[in-house]
Amino acid sequence: MERLDAVKTAKQYIADLYSDEGITKPRLEELNYDRVRGCWLVTVGFAYQGSSDTRRSVAVAPSLARAVYGDRMYKLVRVDDGSGDVIGMTDRMLDPSLPH
Repeated sequence: MERLDAVKTAKQYIADLYSDEGITKPRLEELNYDRVRGCWLVTVGFAYQGSSDTRRSVAVAPSLARAVYGDRMYKLVRVDDGSGDVIGMTDRMLDPSLPH
C-alpha cells in the first residue's frame, strides 16, 4: 500500500466514524511506518465540535485536553499495509510544548 493511500484511508475512517459529531478540517499530522507490525501509523487532527451533549459537558467542566488543544482532536489510526484495512485507532496526545 502506498503512503498516500494509507492517509486517505485513515482520514475517511475518521470522517465516517465521527460523521454525526461535526468534525471539520481533517489534516495529516504525522505519518510513520511500523516495519515490525506491517502497518501505517497515521495521526489525523481535526476540529471537533462534538454532539450537543459533549459541548454541554465541556462548557461546564473543560478538560485538560481541550485547554491544551482547543477544539482540535488527534487520533492515531493504524492501517494494515497488506489489506489496507484500519486495524485500530487511539487518542494521540501531542506534546503541548511543541507547536502544532
